[in-house]
Amino acid sequence: MLKERMKALNFLKGISAIIIAYFYHYRNDFAINIGKNYPYENLQGIFGGIKWWSIKGWMLTDLFFVLSGMTFVIAYKNKIALGKISFHDFMLNRVKRLFPMMVISTITMTIMEYIYYICSGGVWWLSEANIWNVFISIIGMPTGWFNMGCIINMPIWYISILFQCYIIAYIFVRIINRCKCSNWLWCIPIIFYLSVEYSALANSNFLLINQFTARGIKAFFIGIVLTVLLEKYEAWIVKNLKPILIGVYSVLLLIYALFKAFGEGIFGNVLYVFVFIIFPCVIFLFLYSNFWNRLACFRGFQFLGKVSFEMYLWNLPIQLATFLLSDFLSYEFPYENAWFLIAHMIISIIISSIIYYLVEKPIQNKLTVKRNLQM
Repeated sequence: MLKERMKALNFLKGISAIIIAYFYHYRNDFAINIGKNYPYENLQGIFGGIKWWSIKGWMLTDLFFVLSGMTFVIAYKNKIALGKISFHDFMLNRVKRLFPMMVISTITMTIMEYIYYICSGGVWWLSEANIWNVFISIIGMPTGWFNMGCIINMPIWYISILFQCYIIAYIFVRIINRCKCSNWLWCIPIIFYLSVEYSALANSNFLLINQFTARGIKAFFIGIVLTVLLEKYEAWIVKNLKPILIGVYSVLLLIYALFKAFGEGIFGNVLYVFVFIIFPCVIFLFLYSNFWNRLACFRGFQFLGKVSFEMYLWNLPIQLATFLLSDFLSYEFPYENAWFLIAHMIISIIISSIIYYLVEKPIQNKLTVKRNLQM
């Protein structure tokens, strides 16, 4: 039942990609940095949430990590435990899935950064596209391995940390299965990286010991723990679904009421509240509430989930291309205009969709055929 309902989580991927790309990145890398107001800066009431997410949208990358941890359990945990997939094959599968578009977007971003550098008289747009930064971005190690972030295309930091998550998760599956350990062993990385974030180690720059690794692995393993628990207690959950759903709704409403009454300070650590409480509650609703599950499975929302990786990965290259077009036309686009933001978002989603169908999908199909022939 859980595996079939996971389809609904594509909706969360799509919405998260839209908020990160067209709320958060638009505000911070597109409008505000050139002295413009964010289009929805003055919205109040419930619509003020648009402004709030334009500031806090970075947190939804952690939701990507949580969802990736859940997908790992559903797609790979049992295969790894039973020895049906080796570490080499598992990592090669992940490289083939994630690297092609990461490399292509990095090369594209690098070319446009140099064009911008020349046109602007020696100023980089967002990242310094020197040889070293380009190299470590292409090999998938721009963040969390031996540096704090020398990234050409900023969103690929997620991919860099995700590979660390995969390596550690694979090792944990083998250990738990071989030693017949309790599933609670999955909590160790969460506790360890919480301690890293609360200590001076978060500011260090060592392999696996840094703020980016701590943030990603913590969220990834929360996704693993959540899925393991949902699988183990699924029969009990289904039997007691109504009171559980009431409890989940109550928790979310209470948090929202406290936020409205006392402001953001009531959270303490806003990211932790989302990663440990709000994200799991929302995920549970989309998995087990028939209303939210059916809504999320609507074809249009599933499409957004399908192209979410492209929206996330290509939003900054598209923004830079917009700046270059503005220079070429000698015309400054109205970045602070709400209709321009909406038009930019629609055009960006169309471009992301074209990239998905004409670039990523053919590449994945060829890699799949090649892998099947080798088998």
